Amino acid sequence: LEAKRHEVESERIRGELLKAKEVVSEEERKRAKDVEGREAESRALLARLEAEKQEIMSKMALEEKKQKEEISRSASSAMSKIRALEETMAKEREARYAADRERTEELQRREQAEALRAKTEALKQRIEEAKIVAEARALEAESRRQEAEAEWAKKYETELSRRKQAEDRVTKS
Repeated sequence: LEAKRHEVESERIRGELLKAKEVVSEEERKRAKDVEGREAESRALLARLEAEKQEIMSKMALEEKKQKEEISRSASSAMSKIRALEETMAKEREARYAADRERTEELQRREQAEALRAKTEALKQRIEEAKIVAEARALEAESRRQEAEAEWAKKYETELSRRKQAEDRVTKS
């Protein structure tokens, strides 16, 4: 009886151990699936960010070409700043790939990208302001030239009138 009871107790313990192992392996499978899901989500977010970055970079390249054609020395300074921003973006991207890919960093990258866009917009605004200043200076120079021509024409007419009066006096006498 003792041996039988011992055997039944052993069977019961083996059964509990098997159930515990199944529960543990099921939990491990669930955890593995959760980790895979988070990794897939992180990869998808990174891919989307990379696509947005590529779109931004292509837009910036087009804008850079237009700016080089339209503006003077101030454009080269602004373009060097844009290139520095692009290099900063590339360095930050490399740092992000090496760093933890959790959701909080995803939000941080978005904020940084928005700040870079704002800096780019500010640079574009400064370029537009420089173009307006250059146009105003050109208009000022044109206005001074026209004033000088008008002054010269007035002096020329006065001189002609004075000579005609002098000739008229000579012919009368």
